[in-house]
Amino acid sequence: VAPGCVSMYSTDILRHLKFDANILAEDMDLTIQVHKLKGKIKYIHNAKVITQDPKTIKDYHNQLLRWYRGFWQVVRKHCESPLNWVGVEYYILYLIIDSLLLNRALVLLLSLIMLPYVMVASALTVDFIVFAIIGIYACFKTSRFDILYKLPVVYFLSFFSMYAYIRSFLEVIILHKKNFGWNKVKRYGEENEKVYSGIAGVTSAY
Repeated sequence: VAPGCVSMYSTDILRHLKFDANILAEDMDLTIQVHKLKGKIKYIHNAKVITQDPKTIKDYHNQLLRWYRGFWQVVRKHCESPLNWVGVEYYILYLIIDSLLLNRALVLLLSLIMLPYVMVASALTVDFIVFAIIGIYACFKTSRFDILYKLPVVYFLSFFSMYAYIRSFLEVIILHKKNFGWNKVKRYGEENEKVYSGIAGVTSAY
């Protein structure tokens, strides 16, 4: 996905794109439209971008809801007619299968339903151990040693992500809800708060 905050579009391709006011993830929608038009998308890895992360748990949760609702809206828009798929839709289908059937959410949900409480605690322990092993591997692979002390926080936040993902699936795909708020997160200025900055790639479409 060409992220909304760090993307550039050629006017040649932009003229052929349609902005859909009913899609919360407009950047994903536009990216898929570029694919369907046989346009080119390039990643510029050395571009510097300043962004802000959600400051509170509530803002983080609201942002997750907006992203996941937008994702499922895009799925409904572009994947309802398999006979018209051109290629990118198959990748979206892969993402759906992977996220719904092969992730921790399904395993933990089945554990809560089928297993005694003691075994649920064991399942959560095993889940955290696997999560930690992957995190430690990433830590040494990328030389990001801050990952080690952030692991417990990220593990805790991952449950917010699972909840938002499943809730959004039920709302958009099962219940066919359409009208959602933007869930705009609160912005803060650098005069009294630290502005998180970093290096992120810019994606360009043309």
